[in-house]
Amino acid sequence: MTRKQSAFAVGGLILGASLVARQLRRLRAIDLAGRIVLITGGSRGLGLLMAREVGRLGAHVVIAARDEAELLRAQRDLLAHDIEVSTLVADVATEAQAQRMISNVLERHGRLDMLINNAGVIMVGPVDHMNVADFEEAMATHFWGPLHTMLAAIPHMRENGGGRIVNISSIGGKIGVPHLAPYCASKFALTGVSTALRTELARYDILVTTVSRDVTAPSSRGSPSRTRCPCCRSMATALPHRLWMPCATATRNSSSRGRRASRWPPKRWRRIRWRRP
Repeated sequence: MTRKQSAFAVGGLILGASLVARQLRRLRAIDLAGRIVLITGGSRGLGLLMAREVGRLGAHVVIAARDEAELLRAQRDLLAHDIEVSTLVADVATEAQAQRMISNVLERHGRLDMLINNAGVIMVGPVDHMNVADFEEAMATHFWGPLHTMLAAIPHMRENGGGRIVNISSIGGKIGVPHLAPYCASKFALTGVSTALRTELARYDILVTTVSRDVTAPSSRGSPSRTRCPCCRSMATALPHRLWMPCATATRNSSSRGRRASRWPPKRWRRIRWRRP
């Protein structure tokens, strides 16, 4: 076999494997119509956009957050888009509240088809300006919160024959970013547990997707990330708040198809991802 023939053979194998993988993803895809989808941190920002995306496809959306007033505003927004929505006031960083949140969803709706762990905080500043409480807050929100909700939801999903879990991590969970030490430490932990559970739970048809999105302030435009240091304020205000729609769409597609991971932004967005809107 000549070198050219070998290259064609290898190319054919790669193309065939790609087509098989695509077909398998399609077979794993679920129809979101009528599904119960719980989104933590769903009252604003990326969480609210994801609620619109899954709601547009017919899911009944349950949004959870700590601020009741923001939840009511988000509920009105979703109802204006003709989306079925329920709200829950809960702080997922507290184990009891996270467990009670899952129990309330099951009591109200009888099942939980998809869990999206999106709640987040961010503190910007050099490590000299940080304290242990900052690391504890980031770990409680980004790691312990998703872990609490997953441990509460997994037994039901297993009994129900499967489900989807989506953990919104960050590129900061793969690459350490200066002046974001608490954020990166907690996102690394979330990425690790999410990847591990993906393998463990696949046998029960519980598919876990890890979304490594861009580093953005978790809150909406009106509430930028907090800073400990004046020199970091320009960085905090430069974090993009309105480039979330492609990420919300990619998350919805990846989660419904059961993908292992979703990385955003794609190459075409990299030049503008740090541009202030």
